[in-house]
Amino acid sequence: MNTQAVSSRLRAGRYSAIALGAGAVLALGILAPSAAQAAAPTTLYVSQGGLDSGTCTSASPCATVSYALTKAASGATIKVSGTIDDHVNISHPVTITTWPGGPARSPAVLDGTASGGVVFNSAVGVTLKDLSIENGGNRTVGAGIANVGTMTVIDSTVSGNNAQSFGGGIDNDGTMTVIDSTISGNAGGGIENGVNNHATLTIIASTVSNNTGGGIISNNTAATASLGATIVAGNTGGNCVPVFTSNFSSAGYNLTSDKTGKACAFTAATDRVNKNPLLGHLAKNGGPTKTLLPGATSPADDVIPKTVTLRGVTVCPGTDQRGVTRPAQGDTRCTIGAVEV
Repeated sequence: MNTQAVSSRLRAGRYSAIALGAGAVLALGILAPSAAQAAAPTTLYVSQGGLDSGTCTSASPCATVSYALTKAASGATIKVSGTIDDHVNISHPVTITTWPGGPARSPAVLDGTASGGVVFNSAVGVTLKDLSIENGGNRTVGAGIANVGTMTVIDSTVSGNNAQSFGGGIDNDGTMTVIDSTISGNAGGGIENGVNNHATLTIIASTVSNNTGGGIISNNTAATASLGATIVAGNTGGNCVPVFTSNFSSAGYNLTSDKTGKACAFTAATDRVNKNPLLGHLAKNGGPTKTLLPGATSPADDVIPKTVTLRGVTVCPGTDQRGVTRPAQGDTRCTIGAVEV
């Protein structure tokens, strides 16, 4: 079989699907910013059990992020409480984050109900923080997050998403930065179902594990993927899978279960290869999102010296995905990955 030809046809299809999705949204005029947004709310609230009406105040929260986006000013913050069944299309700058103490009394979960992608972004300047993005499905690519704009994902978990072809967890065709986050348990019909990258991707202090069909791939001559202080291990079908050409680079302090670091370009002197990070199951280990906790004897622990900054992100000292201080009490060095131990 001509693998490159087959993949090229799939890639052509995926671009058409994304373009059609964005075009449909704009044609409906549902989410496009209007002139009235200059006076629109800058902080909006969404809660499980809310009602899609009004301006999404804390006293009267809305039911979906999609509706809140129609009321939000450019650059607004949308705070979310509980599990929200939604397919979110973002077309202007916004921050979406959890709402501590919200009426649902539980952290923010964006759930695709296995009936479509969870988040599609075409805007510049979008941030997702302290979110669980899960159960995306029935989509060719990008079941969890599909990005064609500029997006930063912080302190979040992307899990349980299933694409028909590529990018079960994340499909990136824009500029994306992932910090202190977990990508786990995503699947699909292709070989790149943790993160599928076709553009510019940076992953710092994160954990990519237990994805079925592969971890991370750059399969376009224009694609670049830079990783630092990140665990890439235990992905079925390969951790990094350079099918065509790959442009990976290491910012240092990465860990992989691969016997060599070549596939992920984990060849920096501070990278650790052929190591089992001894990760637990995806579970509540503190903080608003589920994480993969390294075991007490994990080779990821106590590795990164203080004063380390990678790709502009201060890694150590700092805080992990849960908000726990890095390094841990009594330690002088920080843990590789999203969770400090």
